[in-house]
Amino acid sequence: MKLFLKYSKPFAPYVCLGLFIKVLGSLSELIIPFILEHIIDVVVPTGSMRAVLFWGAVMIAAALLTLILNVVANRMASRVAR
Repeated sequence: MKLFLKYSKPFAPYVCLGLFIKVLGSLSELIIPFILEHIIDVVVPTGSMRAVLFWGAVMIAAALLTLILNVVANRMASRVAR
């Protein structure tokens, strides 16, 4: 175990940062259903197409943020695993 800790200690910051980014990616992915709920329950009954398009764009932005965060976290994990 001491040998493992000796070799893995320099990578601890990368592991912690990758885990933090992965948690942020997961949380941003969980925002998408809440935005959809808001669109269906609040925005659609008002009949405002502009608001629907705005919240749709926010949903797309959340999906892109999720994609970027997950790709970065996976690349960091693969770099540490190498």
